[in-house]
Amino acid sequence: TWGSAGVEGAFLNNTYFWAIDKHSDATFGLDYSENRGVKPTIEYRYTPSLTTSGSFTASFIDDKITNSTFWKVRVDHSQNLPYGIGFNGHLNLQKQGFNRNFSNSTSERAQRNTDSHANFTKSWDGSTLDILTRYRDSSQTGSDQTFAQLPQITYKTQSQKIGDTNFFFSQDSSFSSFLTDLDT
Repeated sequence: TWGSAGVEGAFLNNTYFWAIDKHSDATFGLDYSENRGVKPTIEYRYTPSLTTSGSFTASFIDDKITNSTFWKVRVDHSQNLPYGIGFNGHLNLQKQGFNRNFSNSTSERAQRNTDSHANFTKSWDGSTLDILTRYRDSSQTGSDQTFAQLPQITYKTQSQKIGDTNFFFSQDSSFSSFLTDLDT
């Protein structure tokens, strides 16, 4: 695509898609803006098995208007690990102001925080254990707000009959450790 916009000036955006094999592909982009500079991007997606998949996306630009380097990295990964443990992770990091200045998506431009997490889950007959770590950081320029759960552990058992009685037992227990930094 090409055109002209107020802040961007004349621009040219182009991408190349590569189907690497049956289980992975990549998209490479090289965008040019007369007033802002060159912004390379890469997106890599993979599904090597029915129980493993993920993606990696990265972009950066040396902005000629602000004389700053802006960058963004996002990684998603989902996998079944040994011993019946499930893993789901999402890493979302960026320099403050990246989405507001360089994203075409309205929802990304309005995003106030980055949100990264890792979740491990183990299930047994009638019970589950979840371990979650989460880290949120402000993506707004001039804001230094951080919130994290390091970790949150939850153990649950389904309602089970106690012997031959008419009584049942169930449990739902959790532990959380929080980190906050709300300095502006």
